[in-house]
Amino acid sequence: MKKIVSILVSMFMLLGLYGCGANNNTNKIDNTTAQVSDEKIIKIGITQWPGSYVWYGVEKRGFFEKNGVKAEVQMFPVYSDGINALASGNIDMFMASYSDTIAPYKNGSEFKIAMVEDYSAGSDGIVVKDGINSLKDLKGKNVATEFGSVDQMFLYKCLEKEGLKKDDINLTNMTIGDAGNAFIAGQVDAAAIWDPSLSLAVENGGKLLYTTKDTPGLIPAVMAVNNETLENKRDDVKKIINAWYDGIEDFNTNHDEFVKYVAEEAKISADDFNKLMSGVKLATLDDNALAFENSNDNMSLEYSGKEHAEFLKSAGLIDDVPKDIAPLLDGSIVDEVIKERKK
Repeated sequence: MKKIVSILVSMFMLLGLYGCGANNNTNKIDNTTAQVSDEKIIKIGITQWPGSYVWYGVEKRGFFEKNGVKAEVQMFPVYSDGINALASGNIDMFMASYSDTIAPYKNGSEFKIAMVEDYSAGSDGIVVKDGINSLKDLKGKNVATEFGSVDQMFLYKCLEKEGLKKDDINLTNMTIGDAGNAFIAGQVDAAAIWDPSLSLAVENGGKLLYTTKDTPGLIPAVMAVNNETLENKRDDVKKIINAWYDGIEDFNTNHDEFVKYVAEEAKISADDFNKLMSGVKLATLDDNALAFENSNDNMSLEYSGKEHAEFLKSAGLIDDVPKDIAPLLDGSIVDEVIKERKK
């Protein structure tokens, strides 16, 4: 997951992926619902990222009601608008790229990471033209990516793994969509980009050299929750996390029915949603347990947060690396959910 931009919608339109209109709720899960409080509706912000689209299914299949919480999913086509809405308190939580929470955290924004939603597992990658067979072949070549994006960080990590430095390539700053188009047009030798631009580049003759399948845990999407919501509506946050995992179970066991609701709300076909999800790994309960442990592994948010912060500093997006990432993280609620669901 990453800094999602409106390119996703425009690409869907170009590809003719828009489906039919809004749905009704006649096929909602028929389960006994818990007592729903009369408190203010919890607003869940999402953006145009496949893993976050799953929240549509959670909502439309009735899992918020089942867990006794009033909640609504709010789409932010412009990703930065969602970040700003979270920072201003206009929404209770936002599903964000982890790297995009670090600069606001450094600047004093009052929110915490309460859960990992998913991991990029192939939706980000490095695509190269024919004749380039390894990263070492990129030395002296023209490579496009969006400066400050997680795909720039991904590119640097891959170069480092092969003993190369960022100065070994000629890096060009473009939006992800423009980088993909430039690659297809033959204007650059390689591009570090995400879907759908990545898939389009491959369909137009590009070759995948590396994807986030090779770097598990490096690019997570997370649930960022306002401190006020955590303090005053902690039980509602817990119910929403339980609703999410009820939805994931339904996604796995009643896949076609679940995806039908997602596709209708996201205005894409079910087939195209499934294709996009092939590059996303929804975080399991075990993944979330690992995420809030402090270990020397990308699956640990504390460890990977430092990696993201180092990159942001090198890109000039923050002045210095936070001394401690731990205050940004609060795994206590998801830990309760894990223990209760595993009984």
